Amino acid sequence: MRKYLVIFIFFLFLFSCKQDKPADIEVEEMTQIAEELSQTFTERIPQMTDELKVKIYELQERIKIEPENIDLRKQFCETAYSAENMVMLTMGLSRMTNPETGEKISRGMVERAAQIDATRWALFATNWLMYDYQPAFTEIKGNFTRKTQVLDKVVVGDSLFLYLASDLSQ
Repeated sequence: MRKYLVIFIFFLFLFSCKQDKPADIEVEEMTQIAEELSQTFTERIPQMTDELKVKIYELQERIKIEPENIDLRKQFCETAYSAENMVMLTMGLSRMTNPETGEKISRGMVERAAQIDATRWALFATNWLMYDYQPAFTEIKGNFTRKTQVLDKVVVGDSLFLYLASDLSQ
């Protein structure tokens, strides 16, 4: 009987112990840590000059024309990737009118398409950095799950150019 009493008291003691911190505080701490990490990423993003925007655009367009050219992939990565900050800068392009009907496309859809394109370029560049600039532009498939931040949106004629920073430190 005494044995059962000791076990009962042990379990009673075990279940009556409370955590040092309530769940509310843990959630607040996790939110604060996420905000700090976000600020850190934002602070690491290099300045995006007009010259850099043009250079990224030109290299991405040249890679589309010559998808097998390894030298262009290297130039793009050297230009768009800040190894010191572990941030990749890319550009996404989207049309603002439907080329077949001439109808305007909603601004939200245009921006989303441009952001998807910029994210796709970040995936390409990340693969090239990891696998010695292989495979060719047209052969890369996958998902890009790293943190990103839109830096700028520029409308030129019928096109939206969206510039994106991607955190490669993860």
